[in-house]
Amino acid sequence: MLVEKDKDIKILYLHGRPTAHPVHSTLARAVTSDFRHVDEVIRWQDKGRGIIFNMYAWFMNAIFFRDRRKYDLFLIDNLHVTFPIMKMFGLLGKKQKIIAHLGSHTLFFMHSGKFSRLNLWLHKLTLRTYDALICEGQLAEELAKLILKEKCPPTYCTYLGPNPERSRLLRTCVPSLEGNTIVVIAAGPEKFREFYKGLDLMVSSFNLAYKTNKKLKLQILGNWTEEIKYGLLKEISEDAARAINFAGPQSNLKAYVSYLGSASLCLHCSRGDAFPTSTIETMIAGLPTIVSEWTGTKEIVAKVDNRLIVPLEINLIAQKINWYFGLSITERQELSDKGRTAVLKYNEPDAIEHYRSTLKKICKNLGLL
Repeated sequence: MLVEKDKDIKILYLHGRPTAHPVHSTLARAVTSDFRHVDEVIRWQDKGRGIIFNMYAWFMNAIFFRDRRKYDLFLIDNLHVTFPIMKMFGLLGKKQKIIAHLGSHTLFFMHSGKFSRLNLWLHKLTLRTYDALICEGQLAEELAKLILKEKCPPTYCTYLGPNPERSRLLRTCVPSLEGNTIVVIAAGPEKFREFYKGLDLMVSSFNLAYKTNKKLKLQILGNWTEEIKYGLLKEISEDAARAINFAGPQSNLKAYVSYLGSASLCLHCSRGDAFPTSTIETMIAGLPTIVSEWTGTKEIVAKVDNRLIVPLEINLIAQKINWYFGLSITERQELSDKGRTAVLKYNEPDAIEHYRSTLKKICKNLGLL
C-alpha cells in the first residue's frame, strides 16, 4: 500500500497472462503487494476464443470481481476493458479510481492504423474512462494526448532502468568501437513482435548497408522461430544473410554483456516500443545506439546526438548505418561517452522512487490523499 502521513491508500495491481511484466511488476511492488490477474473470474486473455467470448468474460469479470470495495485504487498494467466496465456500470464507489500503466506497443498501433475501426473505438472509449494514465516515456504521453485529444485523462510520465547488478556489469563493458558488428536486441517469438520491434526493417536495412560495406556483421539477440528467421533471410542477399547470426535469448548476464562488448553499434528501429530497457542498457555499456523516431527512449538518445534518431524508412536506416561506420574511432568514442552520461539516472532504484512519488502525486490530484 502507499502510505502518506497517517493515511494508507490500498492499491490493487492487475496484470495479464501468464504473469506480470517483470519490470512493471518491480515498480508496482514499490506501492503494493496485492497482485491479481485481470481475468481472475473467467480466464480469457490467453485462450484465443474470439471477441464474443472475450466480451462475455470482460463483463463477468467486472460483475463478480471479488473484494472490489477493499481497494482505493486499481493500477492496471496496460489497457483492459473490465475495469472501465466496473466504473461505467456503477460497480465501483465514487471515490475508487482506476489507472492504466501504458508501456507497450498499443498506443502506436492505435495511432498507425493497425486496429480496425471497431477495435480503435473500443480502445479509445476504454482509455478515456480511466482516471489517469501512467505513460512510460514522453512518446507514450504524446501519443495518448494525440489519440484521445481533449478527452484524454490526466497523464503522468515515468521511466524504467536496469537493476544495480545489471548496471554494474554493464558499466564494465568495453565495446569494440573499431569493429563492424551491429547488435539488435529484440525478443519474439510472436509474429506481431517482429513487426513492432522493427526486426524486418532492421534486417532489410542491414542488407542495403551491407552492399556498401561488406565488413558489416549483424548479431540478433532474442528468441525467434525458424519460420520467422527464414522469412527474414529469404528476402535479402545470400552474402548479407551469411553475415547475420541469430544468437537466441540471453539469460546469462555475462554472456549478454560479452555480446555487447563485441559490437560497435546497437540498432533499435521499432514501431512503437514504449520504453525499451535494452537501449538503456546498451548506452550504459557504452555502445552507441541508433533508434527510430517511434522508439520511446529516443528522448534519451537525443541527449547524445539527434543524428542517432531515424525515420521508419529502410533506405534512411541503411544510410544511417553507413554514416556511423564512416565516423572516426574518436567520434564513435565521443558518442559512447555521451551515451553513458545520458543514462546515469535511468536505473531501477531511481525509477522506483520516481514511480512512488508519481503515484503519490496522482493520489493527491484524485483526492485520495
